[in-house]
Amino acid sequence: MADEFNPIFKSHVRDYCEKNDIDLESLQETAGLKVVAEKSEEDLIDEEEETAPKREQNEMHDIFKKLFKKLAVHLHPDKVMGLTDEERHDRLEMFKDAKRALDDEHYFFLLDLSDKFNITLPNNYKQQTRWMKARSIELDSEISSMKASFNYTYADCDTDEEREKLVVMFLSQVYGI
Repeated sequence: MADEFNPIFKSHVRDYCEKNDIDLESLQETAGLKVVAEKSEEDLIDEEEETAPKREQNEMHDIFKKLFKKLAVHLHPDKVMGLTDEERHDRLEMFKDAKRALDDEHYFFLLDLSDKFNITLPNNYKQQTRWMKARSIELDSEISSMKASFNYTYADCDTDEEREKLVVMFLSQVYGI
């Protein structure tokens, strides 16, 4: 949600500055801020991968790759006989979603599917538990960071007056005006 409201908040700041004869570009230069191109999703993924312990990350991926192979036997329409056309279509979609989840390292989706089809997981519970706890901490941190952003707060504003106050607070905090 914070990312979704980023351009809207930026636009509101620009509009506020124009309406109140505030030169935003000179404020940015004075503050030593330069407009930086937004990072692509691939850049963010690369940064995230650099910070994660590679060896453990690869081990977890291998474990979930094995789980995906077990799921494929239950999901891929060519592996399951006696399905109607609609069931084949649904299974194919689930298979594609599972493959995408594996590629994107959305392992919780694979765990949900394994539960749905009663597929047992590999017996490396300690490692899976460590991974789940670490991922949970990462997600909590990401959520807290987003909730603390002006973009998120902007999204929570119900009135133009609240938005205006937030922009003033933003300009005060970032540029000291």
